[in-house]
Amino acid sequence: MNPPRIAFAIPSPPLREQWSELYREYAAFYKAPPPDFAIVWQWLLNGELSGVAAEDDSGRLCGIAHWQIILRPLHCKRMCYLHDLFVAPQMRGGGIGEQLILTASESAKAAGCELIRWATAADNCKAMRLYDRIAEKTSWILYERKTG
Repeated sequence: MNPPRIAFAIPSPPLREQWSELYREYAAFYKAPPPDFAIVWQWLLNGELSGVAAEDDSGRLCGIAHWQIILRPLHCKRMCYLHDLFVAPQMRGGGIGEQLILTASESAKAAGCELIRWATAADNCKAMRLYDRIAEKTSWILYERKTG
């Protein structure tokens, strides 16, 4: 298998249907209800969210990543938060996830970020093998609280 090509940094309308299919698979992987695709796509179009996708040799999208630049007030620096990373199951193990992370990291560096951070499910062992190889696991524990 040839390494994937990075298909877009700024989404284009012809990719929306394929992107939606991958994002639906990503939600299903985490047993989450599908998001409102129109809202997320609009965030990508207006720059509130950055994104990139990998395509295979046939031009079919096979991986996506979404990230956002945020501030780290305690450090007076910017960082990148990788919100979503998904590779189609039949394409896993071929370096696509790493390439998507590296592309997001390059974008973050160009935006003046000192680091890129992400979270994953505790049982996502296959992905964690990649993450352990290319990043440093932190001692932070993630919490959430609903606002409503």
